[in-house]
Amino acid sequence: MAGLVVGITRFAWESAYPPVFCGEEIHDMRPPVIKDVHYLHFGILLFSLVVIVTVVVSLLTEPIDDKHVSRTLVLLLFFTVSVSQN
Repeated sequence: MAGLVVGITRFAWESAYPPVFCGEEIHDMRPPVIKDVHYLHFGILLFSLVVIVTVVVSLLTEPIDDKHVSRTLVLLLFFTVSVSQN
């Protein structure tokens, strides 16, 4: 969700400013984040942000119980795992 919010914010912010034509760079009133950061570099930054958020959320949440994780892989689909009931 963080990547979606940042991406939509960038899209809306970039759409709010009219395009600048060749030779009119002096009159470019867009913020530096829009005019100086290439969209591919923005994609790398957005990917990094999503990885960081994913790792932080994963580390801050408690793990799933083993009874909910069994048989979630195709390789383990037909194996029965005995899980003690607490």
